[in-house]
Amino acid sequence: MGAEAFTLRSLRGARPPLTHEEQSEVAVEHGASGSSAVRRALQFGIPVVLAGYALFDRAFAYAAAAPGTPVFAGELLLLLGTVLAVLATGHFKLALRHSVPIGVILAFAGWGLVRTIPLIPVYGLDAIRDAALWYYALMAVIVRALVIATPELPHRWARAFAPFVVVLLLWSPIAMVLGNLTGPLIPGSSVPMFSHKVGNIAVDTVIAIGFLWLVPVDSLSRRVRRILTALATVVIVASGNLNRGGAVAALIALAVIGVLAGRRRLQLFALMVTTVIVGLVLAWGLDVHIPVPGAEGRDISVSQLWQNVLSVTGASEDNSQLTATVEFRNDLWTGAINLTHEQNALVTGLGFGPNLAQELGVQATPADPLRSPHNSHVDVLARMGLIGGVLWLGLWASWYFVVLTRLRRRPNLSPVNAGLLKVCAVGVTAILANAYFDPTLEGPQVAIWLWTLAGLGVGIASMPVRSTLAATPHGSVVSEKPT
Repeated sequence: MGAEAFTLRSLRGARPPLTHEEQSEVAVEHGASGSSAVRRALQFGIPVVLAGYALFDRAFAYAAAAPGTPVFAGELLLLLGTVLAVLATGHFKLALRHSVPIGVILAFAGWGLVRTIPLIPVYGLDAIRDAALWYYALMAVIVRALVIATPELPHRWARAFAPFVVVLLLWSPIAMVLGNLTGPLIPGSSVPMFSHKVGNIAVDTVIAIGFLWLVPVDSLSRRVRRILTALATVVIVASGNLNRGGAVAALIALAVIGVLAGRRRLQLFALMVTTVIVGLVLAWGLDVHIPVPGAEGRDISVSQLWQNVLSVTGASEDNSQLTATVEFRNDLWTGAINLTHEQNALVTGLGFGPNLAQELGVQATPADPLRSPHNSHVDVLARMGLIGGVLWLGLWASWYFVVLTRLRRRPNLSPVNAGLLKVCAVGVTAILANAYFDPTLEGPQVAIWLWTLAGLGVGIASMPVRSTLAATPHGSVVSEKPT
């Protein structure tokens, strides 16, 4: 028996005999020559790309792009995933079976393809560029296939993510201040080297908090976790000065953490509330005002935070730029829906290629072009119609159902995997909430995170309730009984 293959005979003697149904599902060939190398490249490459996007956001996307092309690191991961699907088809057959969310994701991507191909001759590269809204969803299939192929992979990624959390939280305050600088530029592009959306920083930070409190990792002591949580709290509060949408998304995700943390939620919230109170008292007493370049007159201060809180709650009567921004977005979202209705495309959508923002009369800067209604969910509805909207809702409804059901039924689910499953729920919630205020899913820096978490979630959720797993000398899965 080779290192990359197995037989059911290798399981006999050490484990109880498998049922006929299990025997028909457990055998997985590891693929043609070269599949192991591609699989290892993806297992290493996905965390690296996620780290790059979390630390440097859009700047990493352009810095890591293939020279002279709009092919980003995310597309390269999809290309590697396609190669793996050809070389190791068995893994992908298991990834597609017994998973309603994966089936809906494929239907969503299929409908997106239908609404893209006819418009490529008209809009060219713009059609493909806008199609990122659906084609990055295929990352979820790739990640689930990797988890099925290597069930210890989530543990590996958890061990690697633990030290990265420290780097992320130390870098985030710096990135927040530098994120709006207009230069220097990434060579060959108009994107500033420190370009980083504050909303994305808030989302990444709340994912880090979820990891710190939901995943048991020995390399992080209790004291370190508390210090990092306090730092993360400061980052989220500071982000509320500059981006209300990201802060609201972080608060929603924190509520999810509270639900999933059990009895530890009191410790977490006590620590965070204490940090907020002490921080605000010190900042108010010292009259702290931290100017942020390019932040449209906003700074990091108690007064700015209070104005943003009032604008979110609707208590502010000041007809300021904050109120104008809310009205602009509401008008843009309504206009996008009305546009699809006027063009008789409410069912099928306008497709991928038209510049919706331009058709609605919105002017954008060359450095930060806007092609969507500033809301990824509305963008799905406008471009893919009611068909796409139903698939979008069905996708996430089925995903949450599978993940939450698995969390209630946890036989043989390790504490680390259970914690990671909770982090996936936290991260997906934060990203989807932030996408309501910002078109974040149209770019790889957030889309890759969303669909990786989605694939990791359904991958862990499909781990067998009655373990029939064994490992080859290279640590690859040899059997899988999906739930």
